[in-house]
Amino acid sequence: MRLFMGLLSAQPFDSELIGDESLMRRPMERAAKPLRAMGARIETNDGKPPVRISGGQQLQGIRYEMPVASAQVKSAVLLAGLYATGETTVVEPGVTRDHTERMLQSFGCAVRARDGVVSLAAPKSLQAANIRVPGDISSAAFFLVAACLGAREPFTIRDVGVNPTRTGILEMLALMGADLRLVNHRSFGMEPVADI
Repeated sequence: MRLFMGLLSAQPFDSELIGDESLMRRPMERAAKPLRAMGARIETNDGKPPVRISGGQQLQGIRYEMPVASAQVKSAVLLAGLYATGETTVVEPGVTRDHTERMLQSFGCAVRARDGVVSLAAPKSLQAANIRVPGDISSAAFFLVAACLGAREPFTIRDVGVNPTRTGILEMLALMGADLRLVNHRSFGMEPVADI
């Protein structure tokens, strides 16, 4: 929902975002605040969904220093930045997942990321691309742990995303003595992939 807030903030139509019972309890102001600073008109219900976004707003790029590390908030601001005038910059207080930046680069957007600072200027257009999505390492984690506990012969999980912002499970299993090997390293778009 937070990512959609970024995308919908610059659209010419009004939007209302709702979700299931769990999603309706989640805080949305952490994304709404920087989007409002960009010129978006967003209303929440006491900080929670439904989120109402007024269309037709002209967004302006900002430099946003996140008080708390959040890949979702960072992505919402960057996605809104695709429609903003000027440069949009997000300063992270800690490392977060970088899937949005990688995806935008795959679509031809010039994204600069270094030392916790991510910037982009709205491109004239994005380029269509065929994207192959790697397997989610979070979903593979169950099978990895099961194989470490009971596999009697080598066990391979293919096409797993091994983005360095997501591989904590591999590091923890290795520290516990698991015999893990990453082979067949390659990329799906800008995302690193391997067989484990």
